[in-house]
Amino acid sequence: MVAAVAMSISAFADELYSLVNNGVGGNSYILINQNLDSFSFDVLKYENAALNGHAGYFVYSEDLSGKALQNYVKANGVNIAKNQTTVNVGELKEGDKVGFYKWEKTTGFLGTTKTTYDTEFMLGTKVVSRSTDWHGNVTETVLDTGTFVDYISGSSYQTGNGGWMKIEISATPASTTPTGAPLPGALAALLIGGLGAGSMKLRKRRA
Repeated sequence: MVAAVAMSISAFADELYSLVNNGVGGNSYILINQNLDSFSFDVLKYENAALNGHAGYFVYSEDLSGKALQNYVKANGVNIAKNQTTVNVGELKEGDKVGFYKWEKTTGFLGTTKTTYDTEFMLGTKVVSRSTDWHGNVTETVLDTGTFVDYISGSSYQTGNGGWMKIEISATPASTTPTGAPLPGALAALLIGGLGAGSMKLRKRRA
């Protein structure tokens, strides 16, 4: 069985963000630790072909779980287009959370369609292949490392077919401008202007 392995991670990427499993409300998410001018991620690989084009992300700051989280994702989730490689999330604030989901559209009675959103996932740092011998000993082989979104809900978790995607995150901290003091260029201009005014007064006195 091949599966992404989730590990408890507190700090990551110079503390710009953290990968959190089983956090507030029992949810997993990327926690933003400081204001960011930009946040994006590249989708590098899908494990399950069925997941390709059926994944998405959402940004929230409230402590949501259960039905409230499902309703929020339904209203605010952003689907990742099939074969999309770069996903630009945009500016984020400290305390924001980035979550992931996979969606599935089914056709029911009388041709009615229904879309379900699966928000149960874990964040992992490696993909492994596990095998068990006759004595019950488990051998684990690391196949890939990085950052992985591993969808684990229902029977998919038991069979290892829940699907996962490998992502590469990019984040830029918010730029700040010092307040309460002029910039170096402005300060030099003030000094030059002051000296010029003083020399003019001296000249007038001598004249």
